Amino acid sequence: MTPAETAHAPEPIERRPAPNPRPRWLRWIGQIAGFVIGLGLLAACVWFAFRDPAENPWEKLRQAPIGLVVGLIACSAVSLLLNGATFWLVMRPVKDLGFWNLQRLNAAANALNYGPLRPGLILRLVYHVRVDRLDLIQIGAWFASIAVVLLLVAGVLFASMIVRPEMDAWWAGLVAGGLVIGGLSTIIVMGHPLIVRHGRGADRMLRRGRVLWAIIGLRLADIGAFAGRMYCALGIVGIALPQNGASYVLMLALVALLAGLIPIRIGFREALVGLAASRFGVPESESVYASLALIESAGEALLYVPLGALSLLWIWPRLVRAE
Repeated sequence: MTPAETAHAPEPIERRPAPNPRPRWLRWIGQIAGFVIGLGLLAACVWFAFRDPAENPWEKLRQAPIGLVVGLIACSAVSLLLNGATFWLVMRPVKDLGFWNLQRLNAAANALNYGPLRPGLILRLVYHVRVDRLDLIQIGAWFASIAVVLLLVAGVLFASMIVRPEMDAWWAGLVAGGLVIGGLSTIIVMGHPLIVRHGRGADRMLRRGRVLWAIIGLRLADIGAFAGRMYCALGIVGIALPQNGASYVLMLALVALLAGLIPIRIGFREALVGLAASRFGVPESESVYASLALIESAGEALLYVPLGALSLLWIWPRLVRAE
């Protein structure tokens, strides 16, 4: 073989072993096990709630003032709309996916996420890849940007309540200052050359100040809707608010919101809301706080499940045509 031939000879292809499929299966097993545990937690909440006939949550709902029941459902509707608007606004600097398209997809995904293995997340991924022609890196950057804003707003609110439990002008100043610092820090980080070069549009999602402040405002309004639903649920159950009642309601709303980020949704959220309510609220029986957790979740599920089912009727044909 001549030197020229040696110089241009192809290098041997390195054969890499096939990836071990066990980690994926282990994740699925973990999801299923978590779902079973969640069902057990939900069953425990139901048992505590119905153990005392006087605290039967369905009787509480039936006998509640109509205004509280309507408020319970209306706050869920507002939250669903704001959440869909957040998804749309974050992605809009990169690609406009259609406001109402994302609202329908958001409703369907939220309904499906009551099941194991987060089928709502799977639906989102499949839809955005097949119909919207996004790649997984873009989708990951999109979802991560939404999570960054959520954790920023929730973290500032939690920290402000710890520093200043009473919700007054000083508390509002702490929240405003924390959000401004966090927002400006986000804009600076998103302008880093590595993110600009490799983020597949992540920098455009959160780097523009006007868009970022609008997203923060939507998230604050969404948390307000969660707090409104929690307030209605407390009124339906008949739980008296403790001192600094506004902080108590907001804290429970944040617990309910962040519990929704747990990979297993059903059961864990009810357990965490019930535990937080009993830990920081006025002394009541376990039945009272179990009823609160169930009624608050029911106010969401009674809207999400039927709306999600209707939205799937619109989504499914689009998925089929996109194959």
